[in-house]
Amino acid sequence: DLPVITVSSELRKEILANLVTPAGLAAGVSLEYLQEDILAIDFSKQLGDSLYKFEYSYIPNSPLLLKDLSLIKEKRQRFVVGADVDFEAASSSINWQYIFDKYITDKEALAESSFSQFIIHTESLFLQDKISTGIDALYMISDSSFNIRPYFDYNLTDNDILGIKYYLFAGASDSFFGYHTKDNLFVIQYKKSF
Repeated sequence: DLPVITVSSELRKEILANLVTPAGLAAGVSLEYLQEDILAIDFSKQLGDSLYKFEYSYIPNSPLLLKDLSLIKEKRQRFVVGADVDFEAASSSINWQYIFDKYITDKEALAESSFSQFIIHTESLFLQDKISTGIDALYMISDSSFNIRPYFDYNLTDNDILGIKYYLFAGASDSFFGYHTKDNLFVIQYKKSF
């Protein structure tokens, strides 16, 4: 058995703050996870311009951060319900997902052993697809914190995109995204494809 170590709320905030940062999100930096085996069942149904989906997955070796800051592998279940809806006449689309994760463990994790989140992505295209604008949002149901990212991209050429984004974090000071409320970020970016 691992020893039970109490982590102060300040240390917990610091650890969570280093997992997801505005600069990392803006730069497109992603975390590298340990390899996971996944057993999943996925159902989807196309109805007109809409795709509805349900997924259940079982991950027998998913990484879990414990209070002593060690990383172990535990069993995890994930339920996902979502839809992709296209509004062809308006050149717009919306994608939403509800995700529920639950670790099956008797160890004390740093964060909650189960959590729920709601994700939404909208996009609209204008001027023969030269301009795309929309909103990406993630709401952590378990602690009522959220991140919203409105964006505006202009395709200068087929290989050059000029974009503007704003990262807005909100929630209680000890919540997943609330800790970053002082880190709201405005980004201007240029993308070049080769």
